[in-house]
Amino acid sequence: MHTSSESISNMDLPRAIPSGLKRRIIFGNPLVIAAFIPMIVGIILTTVFASLADFKSFKFKGNEPRVKGSITEMTQTNSRVNHQNIYKYVFSYKTPDGIARTGISYDTWWDINDGVVDVEYLADEPQTARIVGMRGSEFSPFVALAGLMPFLIGLIFLIIVIRKGRKNVYLVRNGILTEGKVISMQRTNTRINNRYVHIVTFQFLVNNAPVTAVTRTHLIERITDEAKEKIIYDSNDPTKANFVDAMPKSVRRFFEGGM
Repeated sequence: MHTSSESISNMDLPRAIPSGLKRRIIFGNPLVIAAFIPMIVGIILTTVFASLADFKSFKFKGNEPRVKGSITEMTQTNSRVNHQNIYKYVFSYKTPDGIARTGISYDTWWDINDGVVDVEYLADEPQTARIVGMRGSEFSPFVALAGLMPFLIGLIFLIIVIRKGRKNVYLVRNGILTEGKVISMQRTNTRINNRYVHIVTFQFLVNNAPVTAVTRTHLIERITDEAKEKIIYDSNDPTKANFVDAMPKSVRRFFEGGM
């Protein structure tokens, strides 16, 4: 923002902020999009893994009836676990009611010479069966949780970004405007739009006493183009401060519009 300090007032607090401006402050940060990417990836992975996970295994309690069965087909799938190929085993079995049934189980390579296997089935759902020691689907149900990891990481990141946005909303509504200067910058390994995020330490005066605060931004050129930059801080805790020019451009226009 490039207006004189006289054109900006700290009177009439709290300031009335349009709802559209609030949304831009909170969700206009590019990091919001960056947070959604792993969340979307996590949802996709969870959906894919869930379709291949053996959730029926939770129905088996360990005391199911067993019968002998025969392997009728064995084929290699495209899936692997612990660097080992997963195979699909089609088997046939007959329950005490005399009905011949077929089922499918999955596991890594089993050396089944005669093709005879032990089959366990649900007493009240005899069509649900598996070869003892194998899974009913390609993967353990806990594999589906792996897809949740990027989702949770993105969600935590999103919460952090939104909290920062809400703090900026509070500053725009209740903060005291002043001027200050950058005293040091440290580049991080994080980049936004191919720009490195910097940890910026800046200083300003409150009641003629210097106050030092810290913020993070990738908009370095905006906060270093003047000898003194517009800063807005919380009167209750002046270390909670930020550069006006580090916020969305709509914030600068808001103050330029006659505060």
